[in-house]
Amino acid sequence: MEEILEAQIRLYQQTSQPFSIILCDIDHFKSINDHYGHLQGDQVLAGLVQVFQNHLRPIDLLGRWGGEEFLIVCPQTSLVLAYDLAEKLRLNLMNYSFGEVGFQTASFGVAEYHPRCGSQTLLVHWADQGLYQAKGQGRNCVVALSRSEERRVGKECRSRWSPY
Repeated sequence: MEEILEAQIRLYQQTSQPFSIILCDIDHFKSINDHYGHLQGDQVLAGLVQVFQNHLRPIDLLGRWGGEEFLIVCPQTSLVLAYDLAEKLRLNLMNYSFGEVGFQTASFGVAEYHPRCGSQTLLVHWADQGLYQAKGQGRNCVVALSRSEERRVGKECRSRWSPY
C-alpha cells in the first residue's frame, strides 16, 4: 500500500489529479476475538473485505493496514466523494450479518492529499486522526478531515478542525 500511495503522490505532482484515502477500523474487534475466537475474527475480516469489494469502484485499492485496520486508496477522488464512499461502506457493513458473530460496525477516517502534506506519512496521519475522532465520538461513523473542515456522519454531529 505504501508504494501505491507514493505512486498516487507522484501522479498528483504531475497532473494535480486529486486522490483521497479512507482508513477503516472494525469497532470492538478485540471483543470478537476474545468472545468468539480468532478463527471467527478472521472470518469477520474476510467478510469485511467482501462487503467492501462489492461496493468499491474498480479504480479503488483496498489493503490491510495492520491488525484490523484497512486502507482504501481512492484515485481521482475528492474528499467529498471519498466521504460519501466511506459512508456507503459503513452502511453496507453495518447491515451485513457475520453469522454467529452477528452484525458489526466500523469507524472511518478520510483525508484528501494536498500539496502541503508533502508525504504519505502525513496524509495517513490525517486519516488516522479522523479515525481516532470517529472512535472517540461513539464509533460507527465517518470523519473526513480537510484543511478547514471536519465532517462526521452517523450521529449527525459536525464540527471544525484543520490539520494545515
